[in-house]
Amino acid sequence: MPSNTNVLDPSAGLSLVPSGSTSTANGGLTTDLTPQFLNSSSSIAPTGTVSYLSDLNSTSATNGWGVFEKDKSNGEQGATDGKTLTLNGVTYAKGLGVHAGSEIVYNLGGKYTKFSSNIGVDDEVGNAGSVVFQVFVDGIQLFTSSKMTGATATQLVNLDVIGKQSLKLIVTNSGDGNSFDHADWADAKLTSGGTPLDTTAPTATLTATALNSTRTTPYVFTVTYADATAVNLSTINGTTAASDIQVTGVHGFSQLATLVGVPTPNVNSSSLTATYQITAPDGVWDVNDNSTYTATLLAGQVSDTLGNATASNIILGTFQVLVPTGNPTGTVSYLSDLNSTSATNGWGVFEKDKSNGEQGATDGKTLTLNGVTYAKGLGVHAGSEIVYNLGGKYTKFSSNIGVDDEVGNAGSVVFQVFVDGIQLFTSSKMTGATATQLVNLDVIGKQSLKLIVTNSGDGNSFDHADWADAKLTSGGTLPAPAPLPVANSQPVVTVPGSLAIASGNPLSVSGIKVADADAGNGVLTTTLSTVNGSLAIANNISNGVTATNIKNNGTGTVTLTGTLQQINNTLAAANGVLYTGKTGFIGNDTINVTVNDNGNSGTGGAKTDSKPFSVNIFAAPAPTGTRSHVGTNLAGIADWSTEIPFVDMFKTSREWISQSQGAKWGEGGKLNLTPEGWIASLAPGQFAETVMMTGKTFPAGRYTLLYDGEGKLDFTFNNAKIVSQSPGKMTVDVTPDDAGVFLRLSETNPSNPVRNIRFIMPGFENTYQTQPFNPVFLDRLSKFDTLRFMDWEATNNSTLTNWSDRSTTTSATQATSKGVALEYLIQLANTLKIDPWFTVPAQASDDYVRNFATMVRDRLDPTLKAHVEYSNEAWNGIFTQSNYVGQQGLARGLDNTSWGAGLRYYSERSVEIFKIWENVFGASTSQRVERAFAGQAANPWVGEQILGWKDAYKHADAYAIAPYFDGFDADGNGSSDINDVSRVNITINMTADQIIDGILREIPTEIKAMFDNNAAVAKRFGIDLVSYEGGAHLTSYQFPDDKVAKMTDLFTQVNRNPRMRDVYKAYLDQWQASGGSDFNQFNDVTAPSKWGFWGALEYQNQNPSTAPKYLGLMDFINANP
Repeated sequence: MPSNTNVLDPSAGLSLVPSGSTSTANGGLTTDLTPQFLNSSSSIAPTGTVSYLSDLNSTSATNGWGVFEKDKSNGEQGATDGKTLTLNGVTYAKGLGVHAGSEIVYNLGGKYTKFSSNIGVDDEVGNAGSVVFQVFVDGIQLFTSSKMTGATATQLVNLDVIGKQSLKLIVTNSGDGNSFDHADWADAKLTSGGTPLDTTAPTATLTATALNSTRTTPYVFTVTYADATAVNLSTINGTTAASDIQVTGVHGFSQLATLVGVPTPNVNSSSLTATYQITAPDGVWDVNDNSTYTATLLAGQVSDTLGNATASNIILGTFQVLVPTGNPTGTVSYLSDLNSTSATNGWGVFEKDKSNGEQGATDGKTLTLNGVTYAKGLGVHAGSEIVYNLGGKYTKFSSNIGVDDEVGNAGSVVFQVFVDGIQLFTSSKMTGATATQLVNLDVIGKQSLKLIVTNSGDGNSFDHADWADAKLTSGGTLPAPAPLPVANSQPVVTVPGSLAIASGNPLSVSGIKVADADAGNGVLTTTLSTVNGSLAIANNISNGVTATNIKNNGTGTVTLTGTLQQINNTLAAANGVLYTGKTGFIGNDTINVTVNDNGNSGTGGAKTDSKPFSVNIFAAPAPTGTRSHVGTNLAGIADWSTEIPFVDMFKTSREWISQSQGAKWGEGGKLNLTPEGWIASLAPGQFAETVMMTGKTFPAGRYTLLYDGEGKLDFTFNNAKIVSQSPGKMTVDVTPDDAGVFLRLSETNPSNPVRNIRFIMPGFENTYQTQPFNPVFLDRLSKFDTLRFMDWEATNNSTLTNWSDRSTTTSATQATSKGVALEYLIQLANTLKIDPWFTVPAQASDDYVRNFATMVRDRLDPTLKAHVEYSNEAWNGIFTQSNYVGQQGLARGLDNTSWGAGLRYYSERSVEIFKIWENVFGASTSQRVERAFAGQAANPWVGEQILGWKDAYKHADAYAIAPYFDGFDADGNGSSDINDVSRVNITINMTADQIIDGILREIPTEIKAMFDNNAAVAKRFGIDLVSYEGGAHLTSYQFPDDKVAKMTDLFTQVNRNPRMRDVYKAYLDQWQASGGSDFNQFNDVTAPSKWGFWGALEYQNQNPSTAPKYLGLMDFINANP
């Protein structure tokens, strides 16, 4: 349902009204709730003058098929060729019939108060068609329906247009073509004057009398719901899955009340009284249940016919259980005067008419509970068990229970009573500080009584327990009930954890709440105070604390006076509490929250509670404006990659493949390699191969192969032909193809093995040593602002720990799991004058990090800034680093779940790494290093946990996310419909333009929300929002096998569509508008495949004019120099 609260969207588009109700003996309560349906619009017809849109002239109109119709369905191409407007069998005399896509605009001129219409796909197309309705008022979108088909229930739109100037009605085709998309704005009208639309939830009034006798029947109470429009009877449900009322009370009692029924009127009405019932905790209401019980209306349960419901739980009031507590009349027998049939005791013998004392008999003291002495009773020590024979002679057993005063506040026990083997009573844990409790049980006709005291599971030291005044009664009657003296409950304050805000910014404080079980409608006083700031409390909150009851607002100490509900409504409201630190203050401030219940209920006088929480005020960073820089991730190094970074193609060659005559491919036995990865020697019959280039996008021509050492090299296939050769050198003509250029080593001299192989692209024989990088590669990167080396460093799944294990410039190839040598990363950044972004391996030791940082400090151009990030997506379970950080976090005891522990370890380890960099760079850290934490774009909570853990944000400069776009979520299920396997039969028939239409709808809605939500996290912690990755996120590997090829082709068309240039402009413009700073495309060059369509370029030598994504990136860069 759309979030706009002015929109009525009842279940199935109709109001559910009980009918055929049957009067019963329980006071005429309705028990037969057979539903009947009424047209939902009948219950809320606005008062005032009505103007139907079909009687007005539009200022502009477009329609997807023919002309739009007035008072008829769309029909065909001709005017007035439609039929009677019909939605789900209901006909309408007035309205508009349109065809997607349609847009009709009306001039309102500030004359109207309401716009309303029933909407849906006309019955003339059966169950076909699929559309989305949208309403814009003064250019602002106030309503969007879900996708509607001919099978969808009618929906009512009802919007406030007071003082508005324009109304725009749009119907789109929902992204799957416009066949049969006949849409109706049925009964569409504007109302002037009349009564404003009700936006207030129903009120609820509790009627509950005291329960004052022992019984097994349920306790019954009523709640009267009232509403200015009408209470929606169908929402008074009372089922266990979605009950309206929750009742709480003594001993942790919490029960969802069951609906008994609703008496006449049994239709939607301005006032409805519902009867509910609850059962006793053990099936019998008795003295053990005596307490004050609280009835709470649960949020979102009962609504009016406009869909208005309470947004939070509301305490309706209390009632008392007052089962008589006085001594029953009749003959009393004290247990201390009777003989037990068996007895065990935890320390010495149990005592009669004395406390337990020590080991000896009769060495106890006077039985004393909370200052009250008792002449009769039993003194025991946990664990204790005493059994008495009742013989059916008694009616009642009663006793006061507690831990004897002789142990002070110590001890901790649990009392239990069994009658005829059935447990009728168990206390909560009681200590020397716990109030005395009365046990009063019916034992009529019972044969045995067993009294047990356990140690509550924490040892039995000081567990001196008293069954004070323990007695059995035979015969007699109970006295009239007397009110139960109830002690005033202590209020409880809940406060948020530590908060943080940049200096000079107001902080909206959420998470403060006051609870008080017996507050009812009494007046409480809540005081918020702070030392180094001021507090502003909102005074205009619905049913909140009024301005006159907020004292000293805007100062360091503010007092609120009101009911519990009023206070909590104010504290929970958006911007209900705003904190601002004093000008110039930097450091930790404390906000203290104190509540005083003013002794509103029960005995014992006023009770209070007070809790503090801290606010860290940190220096705000220098303003960065809204300028966004664009960088890129580099594609991973591999022989099959279409990125060509080096002029020496051997640097991207595959690691040696072991072969042997007569053996299967790749099964030639273990190779004897040097530490750098060269072949040290070959076993008899053994040879080795490597693949240097795969695919047709590499430059053809005459290559130069150079090597040191002695041996025999040749090429496996005819795509590389040796033109000439001499010791240490070959010239080779290469014709790239999909087979790949294979180099074969069949002999090598162990004393002087073949090594240092270089395979130089045509024209670079004389320069490759001083300039290792491909000029085309450099040119395509030259305008980017940052180079993220995540894939170049082979960060995902990396096991690198020690500095000595890393790749170097002398390694045989850079295409290994160790990644590219850091020296090359730095050289590339220096060559292009572009900031590098490094990702430190998850398992890297402190020594590794320190050596890494030192090399960057010493070799990186000092005018460049090194971005530093720990690993990559440590939260992402598809990578082994996620399991690693989880295990490390568990080992540190950071959380009891691998997920939670992993986030906290990632935070802690990042800070440890940042501190090493800070130590290495010293005073130049702020100028030369940017420290980045990475979160999860779709779940800002992850970032909050990482940044907030132990104030980690204080060691960071940026909060990084990967905000990919992947197609519009048309069905509202939270995932991309374009990548959705379940919708493949729809998507596969779409055009590239239709998919791009969906993406363009996604950017100002879902993507904007993602940007904004993460920007709020960054702002809260006072650091920049950056993107470590981003761009288009379409994949086709997940689809059924018979559809993968066609979906891959379709998504390739999308990425090659010229309109992708516009998509990137809209995407990056929105990123900048939402406050995003540095943005990093993923990635620079990658060929399209079912695994993704990531590259801004598809291959290195692609003409940029044929690469719309690359052009879109360049457009934004050029517009934001």
